Amino acid sequence: MTDEVLAHPEPKATPQLPSAPAPVHRPPLVRWLRRLALLAAVVAALLLLCWLALPPLLKWQGEKQLAALLGRPVQIARVEVQPWALRLALEGVRIGAASSGAGDAAPPQFELKRVLADLDWRSLPKLAPVVEALRIDEPLLRIARTAPGHYDFDDVLARLAPDPAKPAGEPARFALYNVELHGGRVLVDDRPVARSHTLDALELALPFLSNLPSDIKIKVQPHLSFALNGSRFDSSAEATPFAADRASQLALRINGFDVAPWLPYLPGGLPLRLERGVLAADLALRFAVDAGGAPRVSLHGKASASEVAARDPGAQPLLGWRKLEVELDEVQ
Repeated sequence: MTDEVLAHPEPKATPQLPSAPAPVHRPPLVRWLRRLALLAAVVAALLLLCWLALPPLLKWQGEKQLAALLGRPVQIARVEVQPWALRLALEGVRIGAASSGAGDAAPPQFELKRVLADLDWRSLPKLAPVVEALRIDEPLLRIARTAPGHYDFDDVLARLAPDPAKPAGEPARFALYNVELHGGRVLVDDRPVARSHTLDALELALPFLSNLPSDIKIKVQPHLSFALNGSRFDSSAEATPFAADRASQLALRINGFDVAPWLPYLPGGLPLRLERGVLAADLALRFAVDAGGAPRVSLHGKASASEVAARDPGAQPLLGWRKLEVELDEVQ
């Protein structure tokens, strides 16, 4: 019997399954950078959404809510929001006049060219609005006195009057920095006496005003100037309006104030009838409240009255002078 060589077939190769990739170990710094990049992308998307969506929303709701509050038509031409800078701007604000039922449309009661507010991040921890800067450009207010003691905005005052049935709550906390008003005007139509008055060139600067507990002792130094019927007024002050003593000092400068437009407002029963006069003043008024709650007021400076003439009730000349100047040293 021949030996047979048994041929053993070669074993078949077992197919190799792909092995899972080995985990990549990234340094902690790389992981944090990726997280920060993702967070920055989310914040940028939210800011972009606010920039696009907030202006039309604020315009719509601002007009709607103000109209419901005041009972007057309200228009806002443009709203601009810069969420990354916490900045809000309103342009072309108009509040309509009271409806008279006449066919001709009355001019707006109030107009505002632009108001710009820069908010501060400190509003969040303080839970109170903190405005870093507030600028108001060219506000215009039209007022009409319709009868003695009555004005064409009485309906707005009635709507804004507090409800006596509701208990008074705590005053709202706030902080305002760098408040500026430029080019303000007030037009007054006094219909019972058929006279009109104009206050223009109104300028107001208020560096700081706050009633937050940490700020009540900080002094503020406002400035106010305007022209009333062509007569210039200028004033400045220093005050701590929310401190316990409310210490304040006001400087008032008047240059050539003509009293003639205001003579119809003097009571008719006076023993003399003033015909003309021009006033000027450079005064300082100090005010404070002592520990007992009694106010202390003192006045010093100079005041003058020029070109004064007055008559008695019988229309006979009573007194007059070219110029009278009084210097006040310390009047309590």
